[in-house]
Formats: sequence, C-alpha cells, structure tokens
Amino acid sequence: MRFLLLVTAAALAPSELGPALRRVGLQEEAAALLLDAAPGCELTPDAAARKVASHVRDAAARRDRHDAVCRRVAAACRALHSEVKRDAPLWRLGLDLKGPGRRAVDVSICRDDEWSFVEVTVRAFAGDASLIKAAIEEKRAKYADLPRVHVLALDAVTGRAPDGVFADLEAAGLVADGDELADACAAAVVTRCAAPLLPRKRRRKPAPLPVAPGLARPRTRRERRAARAGGGGV
Repeated sequence: MRFLLLVTAAALAPSELGPALRRVGLQEEAAALLLDAAPGCELTPDAAARKVASHVRDAAARRDRHDAVCRRVAAACRALHSEVKRDAPLWRLGLDLKGPGRRAVDVSICRDDEWSFVEVTVRAFAGDASLIKAAIEEKRAKYADLPRVHVLALDAVTGRAPDGVFADLEAAGLVADGDELADACAAAVVTRCAAPLLPRKRRRKPAPLPVAPGLARPRTRRERRAARAGGGGV
C-alpha cells in the first residue's frame, strides 16, 4: 500500500517577519499589516523582507503607491466639490504666482472661488520623525508662494501619516471624513506593498481593455514583442 505524504509550509508569522524587516531598514510593526494583506505567505522571513524592501525602492512601485493615494484624495474632494484637478499646471488656474507656472500640485481644489492644494509624498520613513518633517518642509518650500497647501506624508510600507493631517483636510472643508480617507489611503499603500508576498496566481491581474464594436482588439504583449522582432505579429 502506498501513502501520499503532503507537506505544507507554515504561513509566515508577524513575529518572524518583524525582525527581518528591521534588518533591511523597515519598521518592525509593519509585519502584521503586510501579512494581513498577504494571508498565507509561505516565504522565509528574510526572503519576504527583501521582496518588500525591493518593492519599496522600485521606481514604478513608488509611482503606483503615490498615484493610488492621490486618486483617493481627489475622489474624496470631488464628493464635496465639483472643481477638483489632478496634476494641473499652476498657470492654468489663474493664480498670481511668484514661482514657475509649470509646477503641478497633486490635487487642486476650488472652494468658494479659492484654490486649496494637497501635495502627496509616500516614502520609507521607517518611523523617523525627522525624515517626515524634512519631507513636509521640502514640499512646503517648493510651493511656498501658494496659499492653503496641505502636505500628506505617508509611510511607504504602513501608509500612515502624522497625526492630524487628514483631520486638517476635514476641518478645511475639503473632505467629509478625514479618518475614512486616512484608512483608505493606508489600505491602498499596504495592499500594494504586500503584493510581492502573495503567490503569483493570487495576484490581481489588470482588467482587460474594453474593445468597441468594429475595432481590432488590442495586441497582447507576446504579439507586440513578436512584431518588434519581425516575427509577423498582429
């Protein structure tokens, strides 16, 4: 009689991942948040920490996290205000500027015929308050000639921001619920940071592009690669 022996790897625990994150310069308390977003992760602690650290440094991933936060901020502002712009050059807003007009703030909101601005930065602060302060001051200096500039400095792993910054948006009348927006932004950051910890088959794939009737379907990556190589792709 033959027996089939199934061996399953134990899921990674926050108590194991935390020290490994600390060794790569990230905050240990992020472990529980990451594993909540990637349940059943079977990587070794050091392998998981290296994947997270690499993802945090990756330029495309940094832009993706930043843009995800900006989209949520803009959506929350649009729920209260009809005129909300993303990445709009300042010269288009009809402002009296002392700095370059080609600058673009992440989110611009017109309220009672006055413009307010939200600038987002998502960096690996690792809980260092001095780095957070420096990042905020850097953004404020860049837009020192603008009134009513709110800077959101979020950690690239936990998605957390200094206390009070989202409450300030609510107090200024730009969003309806600062706490709700803070949670949404943090979840967007953590979900993206935890993606490398998931098996490939469980990672979300982008939705296929819709094709209007009568138009050719978009070429696949393999077809585009074949065409570039002269392989006669579609």
